Amino acid sequence: MTPQQEGLLHEDAAPHIAKLGLLSEPFAGADDGQHFFYADANREQRLDLMQHLAPYSELLVVIGVPGVGKTTLLQQFVARASETWRMAVVMAQARMSPDEFMAQLMDGFGLSADDGTSLDAQRGVLVAHLRALRQSAQVPILLVDDAQQLDTEVLESLLALCEENDAGHLLSVMLFGSPQLQSNLAAPALAPLQGRVAHTFDIPPHNEQETGRYIRHRMRAAGAQGEGPFNQAVINKIHDASGGIPSVINEMAHHFLAESPVGGAERRRAAAPPRPASGGVDKRWIAVALAGLAVAAVLVAGRFGGEDGGDGGMKTEQSNALTLPPAAESAPESRVLRDEQAVALGEPPPEAVLPEPVFEEAMPESETPAPMPEAPAPVAEAPAQPSPPPAPAAP
Repeated sequence: MTPQQEGLLHEDAAPHIAKLGLLSEPFAGADDGQHFFYADANREQRLDLMQHLAPYSELLVVIGVPGVGKTTLLQQFVARASETWRMAVVMAQARMSPDEFMAQLMDGFGLSADDGTSLDAQRGVLVAHLRALRQSAQVPILLVDDAQQLDTEVLESLLALCEENDAGHLLSVMLFGSPQLQSNLAAPALAPLQGRVAHTFDIPPHNEQETGRYIRHRMRAAGAQGEGPFNQAVINKIHDASGGIPSVINEMAHHFLAESPVGGAERRRAAAPPRPASGGVDKRWIAVALAGLAVAAVLVAGRFGGEDGGDGGMKTEQSNALTLPPAAESAPESRVLRDEQAVALGEPPPEAVLPEPVFEEAMPESETPAPMPEAPAPVAEAPAQPSPPPAPAAP
């Protein structure tokens, strides 16, 4: 771990670094390094094509809006270079003169420019060196970052260097710049340089899904075990506000991470209700239980307290059910009784008389059928008085 990373781990300097267990700042590093590069499908495709075309193309142009990652793509191109490539990187600046441009170019190829040497003499030394590289099966490539800042005079000197390729391919040039670079190359004086462009690459911003992958990738590269405070809602807001530009995403994510009081796991724990200490019971739950028991006791007392009777505290419950009349004897049972009495008195039983059929009228389901009239109770016949015995005859 570098001293700079150890300083970032100090909680006073960056509290979120220590709270999230990060090893470095995920979004504020000026030099991201190889492990922070997010190789999405668009950038991987362009890098592969650039590596394929660069050794054989005279001039390649890479266009992207400010902050989209042109410098990062240039660094990745250098990191993936072949062993036979010899590259010089020039960082263009506003109002850079042709002499300053040539000095950086020669320094990039390991050449020293003597003070007072004319521009033509320096170009001659550079061309001789490039031919020597070609003869040793090496490929010289010039990379210019922020090329939109080069004025017409510097671009004309670059055109003069490219014209050395007419006798054979000597130098490959790659210009990285904003859309303003295309406008500069469209000037009439630079039409010959524009004609040497073999291919133009564009670098698009990230879409919403790529923005989420980009943020999570940088968090993991910094040592995070999870997504931290960057849930999908936060990612959507960052994408909408940044337009998918990586530099703006880094700035917004850094500020959000620095201002976030806790990480994602700690935030969820803070939002959860407090738990009682291990081995104990929360006193608030005890109070709630006692209050519930008291309410239940009051309800029970009100329900049964007023229903006690006067006899020893016991209550005789009154029934609301109606008293039904005793069931009447059915007609067959009554007839059997009369027959048995007649036989006992020596009278012949009367002939059985079949009851007349009773036709019931169909009544609606909603009406309750009227009760059948009760059969009259049988009247027992008085037994016949036996005749008195005859008086005995007189002697």
